[in-house]
Amino acid sequence: MKPMKMIVIVFSVFLVFAASFNLAAAAVDLDLPIQSALDKLKTSTDNATKVKINTLYNELITSQEQAKTSESKASEIHYKNDEALSLLQQQIREVDATIIANLEADLEKAKNRYRPLLNASTPLTTMFGKKVKLVTTAAQLARIDVQNKQNALKKAKDNKAATIRKIRATLAETAPIKVQIKAAKSSISQNKTRLTAAGKSFNLAVKKPDTKSAMEWLATSSSLSRQIADQKQNLYTLEQKISAILVRAKAQVPA
Repeated sequence: MKPMKMIVIVFSVFLVFAASFNLAAAAVDLDLPIQSALDKLKTSTDNATKVKINTLYNELITSQEQAKTSESKASEIHYKNDEALSLLQQQIREVDATIIANLEADLEKAKNRYRPLLNASTPLTTMFGKKVKLVTTAAQLARIDVQNKQNALKKAKDNKAATIRKIRATLAETAPIKVQIKAAKSSISQNKTRLTAAGKSFNLAVKKPDTKSAMEWLATSSSLSRQIADQKQNLYTLEQKISAILVRAKAQVPA
């Protein structure tokens, strides 16, 4: 078989596979299925080239399958992380809300209950002196009770603020991980762009024809696909780290 025909078969094989994983820029209609095209290619090349093409193609398939699996897992855990974070933010807003509401209600009731006594105690003391000792003593006890309730409310609010600060400090640990995720996604995008650009060099190799350049292109595509697969696996790992942080943060929310 002539070199030109061999190169076309190589290119066709890759495009069929690439299209199935959304790597090809345009759809390519081929009459021959992938396996048939590979069989034809193997029978028309020397053993060394046959082994090389077979190895690169298998690596390409493996990389794309791994990338697809990792992307699916990363997307799933990312969705769960978003849900967990949304629920956690709601729980943060509700930290000790019932306790504080009850203390505020108790304080308001005490103020309303003691208001007549507190308002009357000062003028009575001025008018009758020691004769209203019992009234002033009761007023003092009332003030102490109100102050105690105010202190309890302040303590509850301080505890709430401290708890929220602690939870948010834990959540802040996700910030550098999100930066890494952004960088990984950028790298994936760049490598996909390189895959597209590599196709142009392959077209030139076909026109010459240049079997060596075509093989180099296949090797480059296999390498880039491997990098994409690794980067998507890294995305999954990073999302797992965020998930672990969310679990720790949730554990800090009061029951």
